[in-house]
Amino acid sequence: MKIPNNVITVVSETLGDYLTHGAMNSLFSENGAPGQPPEGNKILKCSAWLKLVNGTETIDPLVFLGKILEDYMDYEIPESNFNIYEWQRKRDRIQTALSRHQLEYEFGGVIVEPHAGLPTRSFREIFKARDLPAVEAELNGEVVGAIGLSGAPTVQNDEDCARAALALVPDAVPTE
Repeated sequence: MKIPNNVITVVSETLGDYLTHGAMNSLFSENGAPGQPPEGNKILKCSAWLKLVNGTETIDPLVFLGKILEDYMDYEIPESNFNIYEWQRKRDRIQTALSRHQLEYEFGGVIVEPHAGLPTRSFREIFKARDLPAVEAELNGEVVGAIGLSGAPTVQNDEDCARAALALVPDAVPTE
């Protein structure tokens, strides 16, 4: 799924107020944004880059969006911060824009479709990418069901669960 246009607008306005040009360039580049930083003010730059991400086949736009929002959305605002209400208002605005498209931001930089019923990527894609946080976030427990159906041994913790899930995809098991 691509990042909806009104979500791009709200995120661009928010991050444009929050980040410097340099910080925005670093944030996008470090998370795999394509190309050079677009020209323009911070809001236009953010918007143009998110639209580029939407048009890139090698990037999952919602995964990318979650990563660039993580610092802003997960930051624990100190009560002494005089902008605490403004910060929370902008977070709520992002959540509202996402919810209009049946999307939701979850702690840890994850955008989910809570009512979709199906993961945005297949088990095989997630396991082959070794994206274990995405397994937990996108599948919300479905991995455990897959392990139970596979006849894999009983798991004792999250690591055992992830390893058992990876074992379901023969070419995805990392070598130690």
